[in-house]
Amino acid sequence: MSSSQTKTTPDWVDVHTIDEMEAFFLSVLPAVREAAKSCGYAIGFHGSARRDLDLIAVPWIEIYSTPNALATAIHKAACGMQHENGEYTWEKKPNGRIATSMPICWTDYSMPKMLSLGHIDLSVVGV
Repeated sequence: MSSSQTKTTPDWVDVHTIDEMEAFFLSVLPAVREAAKSCGYAIGFHGSARRDLDLIAVPWIEIYSTPNALATAIHKAACGMQHENGEYTWEKKPNGRIATSMPICWTDYSMPKMLSLGHIDLSVVGV
């Protein structure tokens, strides 16, 4: 890629340690927030980012995308991919929120304490 070209999607990342995974998760957070904003949502981050990337999405403007369109945009922003058929599986959670999970990096399961699948856990509230 020449210096005048801009990369539009991130590479699929292979992480080998919890520290690498945390650094990767935090590095994609700005792009994830921008993708959510373009869908009409604000993103809150919670947790340590040392197991998975826990996100909370809240509609922020009058007209906002469906949760599935939001998940697709976030997934693409984080790793350049999306669910195979474009449909994410949503689980009902307490207090009216819904949640889905999506892999965004490879992890090395041979490493001690590497308990994650390298994924985002996305909860959506207020829809």
